[in-house]
Amino acid sequence: FSSGLDRIQRHLLEAIERPEMIIHDQLTKLYFDNNPRALFIPPFDEVESLNMDKVIASFDQLHQNFSGSYFVFVGNVDVDTMRPLLRKYLANLPGKGHADQIQPEYPLPKRGIRKKEIFVGKDNKASVRIIFNGAFNYTEEESLSFTLLTDILRLRLIESLREERQLIYASGISSQLFPIAGGRYQLAFILPCAAEQTDAVVSALFQEIQRLQKDPPSMAELNQVKKAWTQLHKERLQ
Repeated sequence: FSSGLDRIQRHLLEAIERPEMIIHDQLTKLYFDNNPRALFIPPFDEVESLNMDKVIASFDQLHQNFSGSYFVFVGNVDVDTMRPLLRKYLANLPGKGHADQIQPEYPLPKRGIRKKEIFVGKDNKASVRIIFNGAFNYTEEESLSFTLLTDILRLRLIESLREERQLIYASGISSQLFPIAGGRYQLAFILPCAAEQTDAVVSALFQEIQRLQKDPPSMAELNQVKKAWTQLHKERLQ
């Protein structure tokens, strides 16, 4: 336990020296309004105060009732040989005869528009990061459309902001769908640029978003995305 705790503390000390980690930590706190369930870099004093007896006690408390649990065993085994062993093992696990009613608590982003400038490091460079999130009625069709929208926007950002206007060094855009709280989406942009170009990058990004809202993707853009998807699918099958 002590060895593991020392390793965690060393990793924390290294993390707070890295600008990228500091930025990510500050944005996570801003995004989730300092929710303790959404920490990226935990406070050093909290890690230092970890106690093995408390950890074991918490583990034991969480594993006092296996009623209603599902078990999945994977491996190259003989089923007939394994079956009586599983019965013996599972029969010895503690249970109350009924499943515990556990209500999951997911950290949700704070609503509203928030902005924060983080100054770290010495190089003359910046990174514009913008995240959209909200409710999402998940269906397979909507999920496909959302992914397609993300890839179309990525193409346009590369063409407009990087190649034509040379505002950014690279175009980082990602989208995620979460089956929590009735369904949610997240669309995130990471746009590295020169420090003096941040305002221009933000303005250009919103211009491209508004353009996509007004002008549907062209057939050439759709074909380009479909070609990339097909190639990726082939690579995953190999």
